[in-house]
Amino acid sequence: MTDQRSRPTISPRGTKAGAAPTRRGAVPTRPRRVSRREREARQRRRFLFGMGIIGALIVLILGVTIINESVVKPRTVIASVNGTEITRRDYWRYRGVELLEQVNQFSRLAGMLSSDQATQYRQAAAQAQAEFNELWGSTDVDDATLQQMIDDQLFVANLDELGLSISDEELDQFILNRFSPQDAPLIPNTPTPTLIPERAAWATETAAANPTTEPAAAATPGTTSPSGFEPLPLPPFTAEQRAELPATPEVESTPSAATPNPSEALATAEANYALFQDSVFERARISREQYREQVAKPQLARQKVRDAVAAQVGQTSEQVLASHILVETEDLARQIRAALDQPGADFAAIAAEQSTDTGSGANGGDLGWFTRGEMVEPFEEVAFSLPPGEISQPVQTEFGWHIIYVRDRDPDRPMTDEQIQQQVERAVNEWLEAQRAEAEIDADIDPTPTPVSSVFEPPVNAPPPPAEAPIPPPAPTSAPLPSPPGG
Repeated sequence: MTDQRSRPTISPRGTKAGAAPTRRGAVPTRPRRVSRREREARQRRRFLFGMGIIGALIVLILGVTIINESVVKPRTVIASVNGTEITRRDYWRYRGVELLEQVNQFSRLAGMLSSDQATQYRQAAAQAQAEFNELWGSTDVDDATLQQMIDDQLFVANLDELGLSISDEELDQFILNRFSPQDAPLIPNTPTPTLIPERAAWATETAAANPTTEPAAAATPGTTSPSGFEPLPLPPFTAEQRAELPATPEVESTPSAATPNPSEALATAEANYALFQDSVFERARISREQYREQVAKPQLARQKVRDAVAAQVGQTSEQVLASHILVETEDLARQIRAALDQPGADFAAIAAEQSTDTGSGANGGDLGWFTRGEMVEPFEEVAFSLPPGEISQPVQTEFGWHIIYVRDRDPDRPMTDEQIQQQVERAVNEWLEAQRAEAEIDADIDPTPTPVSSVFEPPVNAPPPPAEAPIPPPAPTSAPLPSPPGG
C-alpha cells in the first residue's frame, strides 16, 4: 500500500499545498538588472566612504601625535624637588642652552690652541651640535644635566640657610658681568682675605721665582679659559657634522692697551649679551625671563654658596708631614715593616726600592704636608694618630698595603692655595649632600658610581719625582727582601 502522507498535495492549478496562490496571469518576479552607471556610482560611494574612514583615522592619529609632541611630552614631569616640578620642556631648554654654549666655547678654544688640540675641540663642538639638533622632542635625558638641574633647585631654595639671597638687580648684573670685558668686570672679584704672614711670604717667593711668567690667555667672556679643558678623546666628525657648526658670533673686544672705563665696559657687556641672545635664545626656545630664572639664577646661587663656604675655610689647618711605602700584598708589607725595625734601616732607601707608588718612591716615599680629607680614610686615620717619628704597622686601602712614617705634625699650619681649594670643594659638596638628604627628590636617574682609582693619588703638595731619577720597578712578591742599607 502506498503511503499517501509522503506525497505532496497538488492543487488543481499545479501549485503546492500551502504555497501562496499566484495571481491569475501574473509573471514570475526576476531580479532587477542594475545598469553600469548605477554600479559605478555605488562603487564610488563605497570608495569615498572608505577613504573618509581612512582620512578620519589619519587625522585622529596625527592629532594624537601632535597633542603628544606639543602638549603631553613637553609637560611630562621628569623630576621634582620639594614639590617643584622639572618638566621635559624645562630640560630641553636648559640642555639646549648648555649645548649651544659648548658649541660656542669649543669652537673658540679650537681657534686659540695648537692644531692637534684644535681638531679635538672642533670634534667636541660638532658632537654638541649634533646632540642639539636631535634634542627637542627627544625622550633621552642626560643624567648629569638633570642632576645639575635638581641641585640648582637646592642651591636656590636653601640660600637663606647661609643668610644669603638674590635680588633682581644682582641677577641682572651677574648676567651682564659674564659678557663684560675680561679686564673690566662689572662685579669686582670676591676680595681675597688678608694673607697670614706665612702665606704672604710664600706668595712673595713665588712671584720672585717666576718674574717672567706670562699671563694666561684671556678667555672669551662667558667661557672658561683654555687651561680649564683637557683634550677630549673623541672620534673624528663627519662632513655633515662639520657643516652643522654655526658661525661663532664675533664678540666686541677692547684693545688691551687701554682698560675700558665702567660705562664702556657696561656697553660692551650689553652688546655681547644681545649677541648671545640672538644666537642662543631662539634656537633653544627659551625666553629672556626663563634664562634668568632657570639658568642664570642657579649659577649665581652656586657662586654665592661657594663664596660663603670659602670664607669659613680659613688659611690654616692641622697637617701631617709623612712618607709611605706601598706594596701589593700584606706578606711583603710585614717583611718590610720588620726590616725597618733593624738597626740602621733607611726608610727612604727601602721606599725607593720597594714602593709601587712610583711618584713618591723616587723621593723616598715623601708625601709632603697634607690636611685631613686629602687621603683615603684608613690612611688618614693612622697618619693623624701617630706621633712624629713613628712608623705604622701595615695599613690596607684600595690601593694596596701602606707603611706610613710620620715625620712631623703641625696643629695649625698655613695651607697652600691648592689645599684651600680642596677644602672649599669638599665643604661645598658636604653642604650640598646635606641638602639632598633633607629634600624630597623624585627623579629617575641612574646613580652615578663613585669613581674609584686603582692608582694611588698623592696629596696636592707631594713633591714631584726628580726629573732625571730613574724609577725602579717594584720587586716581585716572591723575591726575598734585601737587607736595608745603613742610614
